Amino acid sequence: MENEIVLNEEKVYRKIGGGLFVVPVLFLLLPIYFLAQFKRDILPNVKALGLYLQMNPAMILVAIFEVVSIITLFYLLISSIIFFFKKKVEFQKVMVSLLGFYSLFLIVDYFLCNLFANYATPEIAETFNAPYRKVIYRSLIISAILIPYLLVSKRVKGTFIK
Repeated sequence: MENEIVLNEEKVYRKIGGGLFVVPVLFLLLPIYFLAQFKRDILPNVKALGLYLQMNPAMILVAIFEVVSIITLFYLLISSIIFFFKKKVEFQKVMVSLLGFYSLFLIVDYFLCNLFANYATPEIAETFNAPYRKVIYRSLIISAILIPYLLVSKRVKGTFIK
């Protein structure tokens, strides 16, 4: 019996460890990031909403889309934080939804804004769009890494089983 090989060894992961240490750090940094983004990107646009609507009344559709999407993202973020710290099995699905929806939101918002925007020159359009595309690329890279990890990782499946 000394040479017996255990073929079906199951490891129990009840503690948050491995790559999951990244998630609480992200959860702690996300509110700071969103506040900075709100101050830098959203607040100036809210102040200029009247001007946008005068230039193109269809921009109200973009504003409505953004408000509904931000509320949805906030709900998914709060839900994923709660499920993460309670170690609920729903965390996996909610976090994948959050990452996917955020990337989708950025892409749709980018195209809607460019659809209704009336830039004077291509150079001005590029000045506005270049930083936004970087955010989209970053979001897609993060999603491409984290979504498969959340779906395949034995540690994730073993930790969130309640």
